[in-house]
Amino acid sequence: MNFWGNKIFVRSNEKNQVQGMAETARALQWTGDKRDGWALTIFSFYIFFVNGFVTTLRTLHLRKGVVGGE
Repeated sequence: MNFWGNKIFVRSNEKNQVQGMAETARALQWTGDKRDGWALTIFSFYIFFVNGFVTTLRTLHLRKGVVGGE
């Protein structure tokens, strides 16, 4: 891992995880490490999709619970 990759990984702890992964993927692609860059890009989109899906399910479940409670 090069210097910029390490710096971005550290920043990802301060920012949100998905954005950090996306930045890392772009940085790896920019440095020419295409294979790892694409893997991280796919992984970051996967995390984003799963987080969105779970949040949606949780929201629907909470709404359903509130409606059922009434």
